[in-house]
Amino acid sequence: MIIVECSDFHCPFCTRVLPTLTQLATQDGDHVQLVWRDFPIDQLHPPSRQAQEAARCAHAQGTC
Repeated sequence: MIIVECSDFHCPFCTRVLPTLTQLATQDGDHVQLVWRDFPIDQLHPPSRQAQEAARCAHAQGTC
């Protein structure tokens, strides 16, 4: 099973689902694949796009 999460770094509801997704991946890691997609919501969380860009840059540099 593939679970695709479209998430905003500054969204409190996106943060709340993380423990559940982590638990699913831990329990059924052989059957569950988590895929994360950036989905910054500029109207609600203006700094989210910058956070998403910073995270992508950090990942590209191997620092996270």
